[in-house]
Amino acid sequence: MLHQYEITIVGGGPAGMFAAFYAGMRGADVLLVESTAALGGQPATQYPQKNDL
Repeated sequence: MLHQYEITIVGGGPAGMFAAFYAGMRGADVLLVESTAALGGQPATQYPQKNDL
């Protein structure tokens, strides 16, 4: 059986993560799609030294 999501969010950056969080708080069935191995978007990939804090 194929699962159908109510909301699909493309991009796991700060805005995408917040959108997924908020939609989940409202009870929506959410799929978050990210092309990299880790969430965080450009801030996480361009400033990796900040991830150690």
